[in-house]
Amino acid sequence: MFLCAAYSAKVFTVDDLTAFINASPLNGISFGFREKTTVGISSTQLKLDIDERHKSKDHHHHHIDEVLDYARKSDWTRHQKEIFIAIFSLLADAEARVHGLSPDLIHFHEVGSIDSIFDIAAASFIIDRLGDSNWFYNPLPLSDGTIRMSHGDYPAFAPAVRLLLHGFELAAGANSGECITPTGAAILSYLKPQKIQNWQGGTLWFTGSGKGTRERKDRPNVLFLDLFESNKGGKSDYNQLAEYIQEICFEVDDMTSESIALALDLLRKALGVIDVISYTVLGKKARIATSIRILVESPKVEAVSCLCFEVTSTIGVRLRGLSRKVLLRKMATIADLPVKIIERPSGATVKPESDALIGLNFRESEVLTSKLKNMFYDKEDRKDV
Repeated sequence: MFLCAAYSAKVFTVDDLTAFINASPLNGISFGFREKTTVGISSTQLKLDIDERHKSKDHHHHHIDEVLDYARKSDWTRHQKEIFIAIFSLLADAEARVHGLSPDLIHFHEVGSIDSIFDIAAASFIIDRLGDSNWFYNPLPLSDGTIRMSHGDYPAFAPAVRLLLHGFELAAGANSGECITPTGAAILSYLKPQKIQNWQGGTLWFTGSGKGTRERKDRPNVLFLDLFESNKGGKSDYNQLAEYIQEICFEVDDMTSESIALALDLLRKALGVIDVISYTVLGKKARIATSIRILVESPKVEAVSCLCFEVTSTIGVRLRGLSRKVLLRKMATIADLPVKIIERPSGATVKPESDALIGLNFRESEVLTSKLKNMFYDKEDRKDV
């Protein structure tokens, strides 16, 4: 539905997506779009034709590494690969928590089929194509009733969907059956859209509607996608990236420094973790302790809390909600070096990515940073950045 709505909104052409798909192990899969009317509403629907070569690979179970290889073995851009891997990693993390396994042991059922892999590949293409867009959503439909899964009948939503939708606002209604699939929930979880109430307005340029395969007699099964342009004269408003995150805090006083270092490294790499901060404090009974603060995206706070209990000796964590404002930023390349361009209230600034400074001493890094800034502001004056 996301793919169809984006096509309907003129985000891409069939030739664009065909070239992307053919640059991967998905090559040869043919597809097209058609308009279909249900309950008086016409919307775009996908027609997917999977050839025998791909059908023969589409066995019942797919290991997470097998799925991620579709990106690893492709000729996609690095960002496109990262999006595909991130979305499937969110799915693997949710499925792992459902089954009580480690994510690297997960075998997908329905979401590992070729059509689901195609859907997430296409979503990665669309998200990359829309660049630094801000995403917003209306309250999501709350499902009731049951759905049929490979594990039998289960109350809607599916277990993984329930986990992926943590932090999202849901709207009650007569929504029997599956209203949001695991694939759709994973895409939403990756995009981290803001509530529509936080939107500051804009000019509507395109709108698209994507139809799902499920037919409903009472109303159309349609996803709407609207593309707006900010009405702020092309200048980013640094206040518009306001978001709500969580802070996990705890202290440990019975771990070695080596064990703490390893634990902090694992926590920094966890999905949804924004930053990890540690410092030495004087704890109870005058014992030297390490205080740990973790900033984490709200939908991932439960998973990260569980990881804290697994990799440290703590037996309790404190949770606190935080609101923050984040400056808009984008990645670019200047003089073959990766840089981050940041939109500040007074104008754009530039800084090299920290990885580009690895191996340089303090003086060398200062000289490089100065040169990059000079090149950036010269380009700004010429208006060709």
